[in-house]
Amino acid sequence: QTKEQAKAALGSMLKNLDWYQFEKLVGLLYTQEGYRVDRKGGAGPDGGVDLVVWRGEDDFGVVQCKHYRKSKVGVPALRELRGAMNDMKTELGVFVALSGYTEPAREYAKEKGIWLYEGIHIVSMIERSAAVRGQIAEYLLDDRKMCPACRKEMVIRTASRGRNAGNKFWGCSDYPKCKTIFPISDEDHIHLEDEGNQSGSPKAVWVPPAKDSSKPRRRRKKREKDVFDVMEGIFGAVILGALE
Repeated sequence: QTKEQAKAALGSMLKNLDWYQFEKLVGLLYTQEGYRVDRKGGAGPDGGVDLVVWRGEDDFGVVQCKHYRKSKVGVPALRELRGAMNDMKTELGVFVALSGYTEPAREYAKEKGIWLYEGIHIVSMIERSAAVRGQIAEYLLDDRKMCPACRKEMVIRTASRGRNAGNKFWGCSDYPKCKTIFPISDEDHIHLEDEGNQSGSPKAVWVPPAKDSSKPRRRRKKREKDVFDVMEGIFGAVILGALE
């Protein structure tokens, strides 16, 4: 594939990343840009800041990542970042969102001096990060979903009662200690036939498919090939060992 095709495919892969891998990827890319990166986001409230990026001892900025798949970022999220910038006494603020921004949000960002990054900017940063292309590939291949409350892995569960009885949803693997749940997305439904509840119990946690199951392996191989092709299309070199 051409480089432009590879960049377009990479943009789609970024949208399919879980928030956790996306946040780690952005931190990695800032490190490659010469910044020292401190992660402040992850599980729990982040105060409007996911990353603090340092250019020098007293020279730093703050970055907020929102991995929305469809919803555009509005003014309230940018206002929260601006408040964090004021609290931390920095004028460098970057908001990263693949889903785009509302027009009022763009106007607010221009007024308050906030940089708005979208998919095209992250793809450009990846193009400048050939030295860590193997690690980038690992993030793209990691299809786990992580709990936004406690960072434990999410698993597919089935509602056992109520109006949603029989429907599947994402639940934290640390239940009942953590009761975080969220609905199954359209993209998730693609995989449910292969990786669904295999125990037959309506309250059972998702378990990995049997070792002789060929569909998940074929899907994994295809995913590896797609990532391999994209990395080769962008960097023009085979990433030996990155997909082993």
